[in-house]
Amino acid sequence: MQLIRPLRYFLLLATLLCSSIVNAQTKQLTFDEVEFASVDGLTVEGVTFGYTKNGVSSPDAHYASFGPGSLMHVSDPSLVGDASGLLSITFDVPTPHIEFGLAVSRGESVSDAASVNLFDAAGDSVGVYSINTTAGDPLAFSEALFSYDGAPVAHADVSFAAGFQSFAMDNLVYVVPEPSSMVLASLGALAAVARRRRQ
Repeated sequence: MQLIRPLRYFLLLATLLCSSIVNAQTKQLTFDEVEFASVDGLTVEGVTFGYTKNGVSSPDAHYASFGPGSLMHVSDPSLVGDASGLLSITFDVPTPHIEFGLAVSRGESVSDAASVNLFDAAGDSVGVYSINTTAGDPLAFSEALFSYDGAPVAHADVSFAAGFQSFAMDNLVYVVPEPSSMVLASLGALAAVARRRRQ
């Protein structure tokens, strides 16, 4: 009986702590975190990139590369690749916020220049979003800022419309729970399990 009372207080405290607002940390990849490398299979700060052409892994997209120079949303170094492929982005921890600058090799504004398909941790589609670019560098690139807030996303696929030679991505922003929040969430889960077992 004496052991149960402290356990109750611990469970109550853990539950109260876990019900507080979950702290999150915003991270940003500026694509200068590692040296020039193919992105296919590359993991940087909890984000794994993939790049395929016709469903086959390809080395034709590079981290810390140089493409459009300096635009509003994309500045070199950036992630630069052949626009005929599919860029995939997988987050170690699903994120409710994703943002990035995207440029394609056409100097004029383009409707439906790219498509972003977002998936949750179960692999179910969260939504498909079209990206329209506006003229940036009139000689070479148009660009856009993609921003998503909603259900947590574990994976994103970015594909491009036909007619572009290359694309560039920069300033990938995402949100991850702080370690203290993950510890509190774990304590809360343990408290819930312990409580159910007692009942």
